[in-house]
Amino acid sequence: MTASKIDEVARSLQPLHMPLDQLDKILYDDVFPVLYPNLVATAGIWDAFDENELINRVDDRRIHPPVPPQRRSVTPTWNNVKKKLRQLDQEGSS
Repeated sequence: MTASKIDEVARSLQPLHMPLDQLDKILYDDVFPVLYPNLVATAGIWDAFDENELINRVDDRRIHPPVPPQRRSVTPTWNNVKKKLRQLDQEGSS
C-alpha cells in the first residue's frame, strides 16, 4: 500500500474516533476474513469494493460465524449440557 493510500485510509478512519484496539478487531475479525480470498486470488482487485456488498458479507459473518473444526467436536455434547442446565433451572424455579 502506498504512503498516500495509507494516509487516505487513516484520514477516513480518524473522524470515527474509535480506539485502535477496536479498529484492530474490526479489521482482523470482520473485514479481513471476508476479503482474504481476494488477497490470495491471482487476479484479486483491491482498489475498490462495493461497500454494500462488503457490509452485507461482514454482517453475515457476524451472524453466522464459521465454527472452528475443534469446536465442532464438542458442540453436540455442549448442547446436551446446556439443555440439561435449562431443565435443571426450570425444575429449580418450579
